[in-house]
Amino acid sequence: MTAVDDIVAAIVTAQVQAIIDASFKTPQQIVHVGGVVVTNVLDMTIRHGVDLPVGTCALTVPLPISANITPGAPIEVQLGYPGMMYTVFRGTIPKRQRAFSISGARATINAVSDGDVLANPDYVDVKYAGPISLRSLFQAICKRRKVKSYRADTTTYPNGTTTITFGNTLDANKRMVVVPRKTTSLAFLADAANLFGYRVFDTPGGMRMQRVSGQPDAGTALSVTEAWNALALGHDDDTSTIVNYWDIYGVRYTDPDGVTVALHSFPATVPFDARISPNGIGYGELSSELLDTIALCDAVRNVAEIDHREPYEPVTWETHGAPHLTPGDVANVTSPITALAGKQWIMSVEHTWTKDGGFHTRCEGWRGMGAPLPAGQDCVTTSIAGG
Repeated sequence: MTAVDDIVAAIVTAQVQAIIDASFKTPQQIVHVGGVVVTNVLDMTIRHGVDLPVGTCALTVPLPISANITPGAPIEVQLGYPGMMYTVFRGTIPKRQRAFSISGARATINAVSDGDVLANPDYVDVKYAGPISLRSLFQAICKRRKVKSYRADTTTYPNGTTTITFGNTLDANKRMVVVPRKTTSLAFLADAANLFGYRVFDTPGGMRMQRVSGQPDAGTALSVTEAWNALALGHDDDTSTIVNYWDIYGVRYTDPDGVTVALHSFPATVPFDARISPNGIGYGELSSELLDTIALCDAVRNVAEIDHREPYEPVTWETHGAPHLTPGDVANVTSPITALAGKQWIMSVEHTWTKDGGFHTRCEGWRGMGAPLPAGQDCVTTSIAGG
């Protein structure tokens, strides 16, 4: 974004923050299905998350269902306040449920976001020529699958400069990246991205590939404060999730001299952690055929160390409706009672709206607090006398 874009974003964020913090507010909603405004929505729940690659929307309307609400119909939902409306969902309707009970005759309309086009498998191998960056691979797959809108961060190692590339080694993979048959593009991309601290997920603005790893360093989209604008707030920690010894295995192949090459990254030393019973070491292992250089293996290990060397500490909160939030944003959360302060990655966003004017947003946050370790060495060099 340009400097002007940053200024505009900051102004808009401040305006939304002021509305959320205000004592009195008037929530509004607009739902379009098949290009027609739906005026009889009783309630709705919309979910997006960095680990929920395809967003969902469930809304309830009275029976009978109007003619425009048909399977496959496009749906767009806007939520917000007077003069400050945001699109919070775009997608299509694959499923409708009708039911009659003592509470009335109602239909539940279930929709999936536009990124669902990535969730169908191919029945042939799909190949991409390497070396290809993770970012370019994401873009190529989205283009092939005709994703309506998509955007990716520059994809780098944790050092922030070295580009992540696949299909680097001729002997290992003929410099090709292969999405195997019967594998969904979405699952393939998500698995590849997660290795390096990136997530692939849908948002109302389109499909995203974004780094969500370590401590957030971006500007905040919302400030959440105990006893001020937080309706509910929780903070957990779990030392059983600590992993301080990671083994990372890459591709195994035979070089032109007939020598077997097995890529393996591990830490040179493992610091004792008294929080891990009984011996101070928590073990984890990751492997991928995409890792065809030792540098890629080291980068994956560093990301795992950054994100898992400290306890997993999910943070949850609920505020009055915050329609501008999307997964991957950053929130500044303060709660002295739960011993919490600082920036959190917004991992999931759930908006709920009811016909009586209730509009709430529930989020889960997290941040990685570990640090990378130096690499170990498991190669042996043998000197051969000349003759």
